[in-house]
Amino acid sequence: ARITDDGTSIVLTYWPSEFAQVRGQYRFTRYGAPISTLSPTGKEDANELLMQIQFSLGAHGAHPF
Repeated sequence: ARITDDGTSIVLTYWPSEFAQVRGQYRFTRYGAPISTLSPTGKEDANELLMQIQFSLGAHGAHPF
């Protein structure tokens, strides 16, 4: 039996302008200890997909609003 978790992750970021960014991440984790008693296969793997959109509005140092 495994006693440690392991996994991998990849992140992609796109900047359509200096005021915005879009980020996506895929993360796979294989847990060393059971996380649920409901798993029919006994495998304790997790796949996650995360999305983030970040933007700014208003005045900033380079340009008055």
